[in-house]
Amino acid sequence: MAGARRRAPTLIMPENGPFVLVVAGSDSSGGAGIARDIETLAQHGVRACLAVTALTVQTHEGVARVDLTPADLVEAQIRAALASNRVRAIKIGMLGNGENVAALARVLADNPHVPAVLDPVLVTTSGSALLAVDGVAALCADLMPKCTVVTPNLPELTLLAEAIVGAAAAGQEPPLRHRFAVPPLPHCVGARHNGEVGAMSFLSPVDLGRGGARRLTEWGTIDAPATSEHLPDVPALVQHQAAILLAAAPAVLVKGGHAIGTRAIDILFRSGQSPLPFTAARHDKTMRGTGCMLASAIAANLAGGRDLTDAIASAKAHVAGRFA
Repeated sequence: MAGARRRAPTLIMPENGPFVLVVAGSDSSGGAGIARDIETLAQHGVRACLAVTALTVQTHEGVARVDLTPADLVEAQIRAALASNRVRAIKIGMLGNGENVAALARVLADNPHVPAVLDPVLVTTSGSALLAVDGVAALCADLMPKCTVVTPNLPELTLLAEAIVGAAAAGQEPPLRHRFAVPPLPHCVGARHNGEVGAMSFLSPVDLGRGGARRLTEWGTIDAPATSEHLPDVPALVQHQAAILLAAAPAVLVKGGHAIGTRAIDILFRSGQSPLPFTAARHDKTMRGTGCMLASAIAANLAGGRDLTDAIASAKAHVAGRFA
């Protein structure tokens, strides 16, 4: 019929295809959390199985209530999902507290062959805490070493680096300075130090809210392809914080969504390798759940057999396409 719209082809997910296990919380608004994860996996033709860590009551403006799932139930869900399906990757989002982190870490220790993508959900966009203090410590000490890649945004990068260095300096349990080799502090603008571990003055969440992150992260002005060797001028403090996280995790993808500039640039840091930027055009409009989308897309690509670099490049392009 003339003028009739053509239907988009239906994406059929094979029953025997790979699964991605999503370990995360719900979002009643549908803007983030498990809803975004399942949506993104379906767009990649990958099936999802679930372990729900929390029920939240929230709108696009804020969180009204959070009820955490007991850790034994979280662990039981994860083990049941792994036993029932061909899980080829795990996407990790909100965990809520240290007990849930420990439960997941135990399962990952039993399944080291399954790649895991950790989106460290610490606070909501509106500023509500989604991971207790004990959870942050457990995340750094017990979970990050077992993950394939960790994907913090700039505020999360600061908070995780501060937690690692603070625990190392204080000798808290677990003794992070014995488990991780924290790199020496650099001489860089924005950092104050006296040569001792833990002396770095990191940006606080308040500073980040006041634009401190923008002052230290003004990259994104280059025009480069998705995986260019042209690394933008990343502030030394950001590079140092990424190096601290690499003491705990094998790979760290620092997301530049909180930076400024014409390009939205994420940078992959790996020990012994040059940082690798992934770029896309920066858009004026905003969308909740982009961190969930990116991590889920990476997990879907890993489940499909791609290596980490290709998985990130494709996932970056997928998220950018949602803004087109």
